[in-house]
Amino acid sequence: MNLLLITIDCGRQDHIYDKKTETPNIDALREEGIVFTNAFSQASTTYPSFFSLFLSQYVSTHGFTHQDPNYYKKVDGNFLPVLFGKSGWELAMFSGFDLLQDVLIRDIGNCVRGSGSIPVLEEMLKDESEKPGFLIKKIHPQSSFLPNKIKAHWNRIINLRSKTAAEKITEKAIDWLSNRRDRSFFLWTHFFDSHEFYAAPRKWIKRYYKKPKTKKSRNAYQEATERGFWFPRHFEEYLKNLKDLDILPASYQASLSYIDEQIGRLIEYLKISSEYEKTFIILTADHGENLMENGMLCGHYKLFDQTTKIPLIIKDPDLGVPVELSCLAQHIDVMPTVLERFELSFPENMQGKNLWPCIRDRREVNEFAFAEHDRLCQKTVRSPKWQYLWADPGIEHPHGIVFESDLLLNRIEPGDAKNYAPDYPLLCKEFRSLIQGLSRMQNESKEEKALSEKWKQRLMALGYL
Repeated sequence: MNLLLITIDCGRQDHIYDKKTETPNIDALREEGIVFTNAFSQASTTYPSFFSLFLSQYVSTHGFTHQDPNYYKKVDGNFLPVLFGKSGWELAMFSGFDLLQDVLIRDIGNCVRGSGSIPVLEEMLKDESEKPGFLIKKIHPQSSFLPNKIKAHWNRIINLRSKTAAEKITEKAIDWLSNRRDRSFFLWTHFFDSHEFYAAPRKWIKRYYKKPKTKKSRNAYQEATERGFWFPRHFEEYLKNLKDLDILPASYQASLSYIDEQIGRLIEYLKISSEYEKTFIILTADHGENLMENGMLCGHYKLFDQTTKIPLIIKDPDLGVPVELSCLAQHIDVMPTVLERFELSFPENMQGKNLWPCIRDRREVNEFAFAEHDRLCQKTVRSPKWQYLWADPGIEHPHGIVFESDLLLNRIEPGDAKNYAPDYPLLCKEFRSLIQGLSRMQNESKEEKALSEKWKQRLMALGYL
């Protein structure tokens, strides 16, 4: 059987599952598969999240604690794609985030090659005949809604070429599928268009954004500042030349619909080529996104549901009846669930739970979900009824982000924003003990790996540094 892993950068569960955002192809997968409505990532940034997904380990355990180019954990033989590549599956991975493509995916391929296996691996998605930034210029809403004076600033950012359009990722994946050998495959496609700046063709922007009938007296920067929003520092000039703040959440919705359109193309090819009924499909996201919630205009900092609650859909060709499950699930649970399904051996150091008892017997396998913020300055435990957040008062966030409290207990009820920590001190103590027990930080310096200056520039352009 084949395995297709689809990941959406910054893919909020509520937007992907909600009818307000048009995602008919993802909806079709939901109607055929296993849908987890309470699934959570282990981190709210890309690299730590994928290390947790592919190692079945909490962030404190694998040690890749922050999206910083000075620290990068090397891929080892226990990575999920590596296990499939070493076991004989053809391996191909395509990412719209070039840093993910050029570093993590490259290292996965090298790790599999080093084992003596020879998978098919697509290394780079660069077409030297095109100018840097061409792909994103063609599809970004700035061409429709931003004035000319922003273009110099915008071109400076996109010349870093940190984003490849979803249609190009899909074309590369289909081309690889049509030319591969006749063997089972592991294919990973990562769509990056839903990361700020949110990118989509104009037809999708027009679907969600309506220009205000009356001219606004303030620009987006003034409105964001007056409302007290935090936003990435490279957003300042962008916002000063943006007339309406509402284009940002509308552009985010448009990017999800655009990605869904490309997912539909990929699935349609699998059906035409008679591979669909032989393919196990997983759709998820690395983390979510703030869209004017939690004091944040954009970005995926802080560990609330907007940034950690992610879609998780599994389509098993041998499972005839679709099911929607409310049991707690985490990224670290994906790997043991997949390895059992494909009858592959389990590495000893996995921390996730096998989700098949939940799928088959509706049994809860997790009492809680656990996530850790960039640089470990905030941590959270999420139970079915409560979310406990702890912020380390001794760590100053490099972006100047201020966390609401070093002790925050929220009830999982719509519209209930009360901090219940003073009312339930024993429950907070129990959650705090759990956090301390799970936070076993490894020695980062052993596998420290400095990245080149160009990666620093690209991460700065995306607001991570």
